[in-house]
Amino acid sequence: MSTSQSYGYSEYWRKDKSPVESQELLKILLSLRKVGGHIATNLKEIEWTGMSAPNPRKKIEIDINLAKGAYPLSPGKMDILVGVTAREAFHCKVLSDVVISMLKKKLNKKFGTMPAKREELVELFVNIFEDIYIRELANDTVWRYYLPDCWQYIRPQNKSNIKNKPTLRNLLSVFSDHIFLDKLAVYMNPEYYPLFERLLQAKKEIIKFLEIKSISKCFQARIEFYLNIWYDLIAGSDTWVEPVYEKYSAPDKEGETEGESEEGDEAEGEDQLAENEEVQEDSPEIESNLVLMQNIKDSLEKREGKTLDEKIEEISDNEQGRIMETCFVKSTLRCLIDPDVDLVARLRRIFKQQRNLRSRRYRYRRYLTLGKLDGRRLYRSGIDGLVFRQKQYFLNDNTRNIAILVDGSASMSGGVTRGGKDWVKTERIFASLCQAVKGTENRLVVYAYFESGGICKVNDLSYSSTLYTVRPTGRTPTGQAIVTTAMKLPDDKRKLVIHLTDGEPNCGLSVKKALEFCKRQHVDFVTIGVCEDEEMKAILSRQYGNDAILLDSLDQLPMRLEEVLKSKLLV
Repeated sequence: MSTSQSYGYSEYWRKDKSPVESQELLKILLSLRKVGGHIATNLKEIEWTGMSAPNPRKKIEIDINLAKGAYPLSPGKMDILVGVTAREAFHCKVLSDVVISMLKKKLNKKFGTMPAKREELVELFVNIFEDIYIRELANDTVWRYYLPDCWQYIRPQNKSNIKNKPTLRNLLSVFSDHIFLDKLAVYMNPEYYPLFERLLQAKKEIIKFLEIKSISKCFQARIEFYLNIWYDLIAGSDTWVEPVYEKYSAPDKEGETEGESEEGDEAEGEDQLAENEEVQEDSPEIESNLVLMQNIKDSLEKREGKTLDEKIEEISDNEQGRIMETCFVKSTLRCLIDPDVDLVARLRRIFKQQRNLRSRRYRYRRYLTLGKLDGRRLYRSGIDGLVFRQKQYFLNDNTRNIAILVDGSASMSGGVTRGGKDWVKTERIFASLCQAVKGTENRLVVYAYFESGGICKVNDLSYSSTLYTVRPTGRTPTGQAIVTTAMKLPDDKRKLVIHLTDGEPNCGLSVKKALEFCKRQHVDFVTIGVCEDEEMKAILSRQYGNDAILLDSLDQLPMRLEEVLKSKLLV
């Protein structure tokens, strides 16, 4: 596809544009976030370069220079940005960061700690093959039209002479240019040929991983695949100029002659002077970019409001030290548990009774049947479609926004890594509720929460008409999860949060603060605690007060859930 200034696929769908630079860059950024969100549910936050401190683990930075120029942005340039974003989103989807991290650990364990340059080389190698993998993965999607435009902007072009002494970096660059830019690999050093053939063979082999449906199994298989190729590259390049695992040390200053040292100092001084002059020349442009980034951030904050963490900090008062970072994500692990047919039938009867309780009331409009209009006073009347109706009925809407908040901490697993019988029973109950609520006009969401790496993670388990699950792990940040759930529920109906847990919280915001927040926001809250220990029951009773329903066994949960729904919905 042509990447000209005037034409591109985005011309057919991108309509929200602006001739003002800061507003156009903001609109482009929001569009790119939507693009990424369509591809990956575990997408990192997308930003322009320079908007905040670099953090590759949590953010995707898009080079703002790709969007600089005339505004509104041309469709051709927008296609390039969409391609770059789609590539990054696919990397999130297939867990490329995890693959690189685990591969480095295995290599460090086998060969010892690698120098920084070797780590960069490993990252380059893995990223090239991950790009091949996601290009094949995107072949059945619309993003295949955008990815070809981005490859030339992903990696800097190799300017080294490939006829010179061979290096592994040059080999990988030649291979990348051949695969993604269709450049013929000619006139290169003959020593490259065996390893180049090995890389071409690996390109064909990596496609087979598309058949593996499990994400975890797939990235584990890719790690072993990359290890085998990397070992072949090590063996084939051990006689080259830069051995793969050569340890770099500082130069021996005692071995330098006085003349060499002086010449080096002079050259270094000249380079520093030239660099300072360049910085002074570019300082107006740098200052302009800083102002532009600040304008974009300010506009973004006005549009999106405060972040989840900022809202939680506002209600924490004197508990600032207990607050941990909160992360709201969409789970990607499908729930394979079937709903309980009998429970679904009983729950549907409750929702049917709720629908029967809806009443209509009429409002009559009083007006004169005879007389004349006073034209001098007509402008004072608010005229709308209602003035032509003699009566209008209003529906007493008793539907709710319901959230099932499930404790997904390690204690719910029953001592089994993937979740034991207790977790399966819990899954069956919320799967039954999701099935029963369909067609009732109630809105239901299912969230599961746990702590991982010092972060409170709240997982959305019900989206896109599909039910997902999590593997119970970590500690129990109940307070922050309750506040997050109350904030995420829409305000168009009354809110009901049903919390399922088997123990007391042990990190994050206190339950007391969370319940106070729910009360201020008029959120109906009920906790169903399942525990046999009488001491634990006493703790939960003190924490939740009248909002707690305590059970001895999960087998009692379906009956108590029905009672809660009847008491809250049939009023």
